[in-house]
Amino acid sequence: MIYVNKADPSTLSATDNLFQTHFWGKIKDLSGQTPVYFNVIFKSNEQSDEINFSLLVLLRKTNGIPYAYIPKSPPLSISKDKQSQILEELALALQKKLPKNIVFLRYDLLWSSFEQPENLRPELLELKMNYGTRTHNLRKAFRNFLPADSVVINLRLPPERLLMNMRQQTRNSIRRAYKKKLIF
Repeated sequence: MIYVNKADPSTLSATDNLFQTHFWGKIKDLSGQTPVYFNVIFKSNEQSDEINFSLLVLLRKTNGIPYAYIPKSPPLSISKDKQSQILEELALALQKKLPKNIVFLRYDLLWSSFEQPENLRPELLELKMNYGTRTHNLRKAFRNFLPADSVVINLRLPPERLLMNMRQQTRNSIRRAYKKKLIF
């Protein structure tokens, strides 16, 4: 069971996920998106304890179509066979709390289980994604807005050392960008 309540950004629980912070919401607000904050309580049928987390939802428009976007969340560690049901249940709970004109809800997930394998057709991935859901309304976007992975780089190292820690192709691309004066 999922319970969703609007939250004041100052009461959000701490997270190491930049894309789910009040700071990120303020940045997106400056770019014309509307941040909406929620407290979410997830009660699993298999476990007696509940999981609480904060959720930033960004209200956006693409080609005049209003939609809600959840960057890099939910932060739940759930078995792959239950992830689709959680997404569906969270979407249905949020639908009641979001403006009525919102056409769809988009997730950029922390989970890799919904990534498109090269050998799997998109319609088969959607069948897999909707297995066990009630509404069968989950769809795979053509691409993610945010990168799937991040790399932490120690910027205190000298530039030569930073380059040596990169793949050869990356080093060549950076050198080519300097030659073309794309990087100053």
